[in-house]
Amino acid sequence: GVMDMRSRKMVGFAFTVEGSSMSILTAMRPALLSYGPPEIFYVDNGGDSRKVGRAICPLIGIQPQFCMPYHGQSKPIERQWRTMKEQLEALFATYTGGKPELRPDATVVEMARHRKLLKLGAPQLSNHPSASYFIRIAAAWIDQYNSTPHNGRGMDGRSPNEIFQECPNPAQRPPFEPAELVK
Repeated sequence: GVMDMRSRKMVGFAFTVEGSSMSILTAMRPALLSYGPPEIFYVDNGGDSRKVGRAICPLIGIQPQFCMPYHGQSKPIERQWRTMKEQLEALFATYTGGKPELRPDATVVEMARHRKLLKLGAPQLSNHPSASYFIRIAAAWIDQYNSTPHNGRGMDGRSPNEIFQECPNPAQRPPFEPAELVK
């Protein structure tokens, strides 16, 4: 995910099976096309993130800034993902939670049924949501998150969308054209 740290607006995201530098770039693409390149891109310290920060950001005129290692509070987006997990994933009957010992028995039964259906080649009979359905629901959740008033520090009951509109970055460059990102 890509978050504007000033407003906490999610400006880009991608859902992938495994994280990689390509998945990070896939999440960056809608932000760059819709809002333009930021002056500074705050980057995690994982290998793929560092690769994007060191190799790709300078190519497109973005200064990378690496967060403090092993310090979750240095990455505001981590809290946003936790909120999403708490509010969105828990809506599904097949939600397994973060700790196995806290899983409801019905979920354990549903997971066993799902694994059996996968082995039988009948995943469509599972009660798990398909990836495409979950992604559509998650995108809608992110839209709602961006337009919901927040009470955190500096938010004062305004939504990320409102703050993003009210407090534009005077140095913000225009969005990229799609062809510019292919070079």
